[in-house]
Amino acid sequence: YQRRVRGRLGRDMESADTLNSWLADAGVTLGQIEVVPDGNNGIKVLAASALAPNTTIATIPKSCLLSILTATAAPVLAAHGLGGGVALTTAVMIERALGTRSQWAGYLASCPLRENIPIFWRERERRLLDG
Repeated sequence: YQRRVRGRLGRDMESADTLNSWLADAGVTLGQIEVVPDGNNGIKVLAASALAPNTTIATIPKSCLLSILTATAAPVLAAHGLGGGVALTTAVMIERALGTRSQWAGYLASCPLRENIPIFWRERERRLLDG
């Protein structure tokens, strides 16, 4: 049990370190927030101190945003008339497939491979939503 917990925390730290490195390389400045391991096989963003209203907590250059206009596959997506969620999902899949060759590799490494949303649940689990 201790080995499993230690391993999870190690991956958390690695993921947080990878994302923090990517953010710095991408020109993102984190003001009064920090990205840290959450201790549950993931990461979280915390305020370093109490935040006053209208405080800028981060500055994110447009050049580091992953969108259908900035993705490696942007020209192909546009040529085929793909837009919206389908195009973004396709773009993310392609960036993931590129691995470390993607300019978003450090960011994508910090993201879960799949979200735990009802579309991925078994039928029995979805029926629980009926009340």
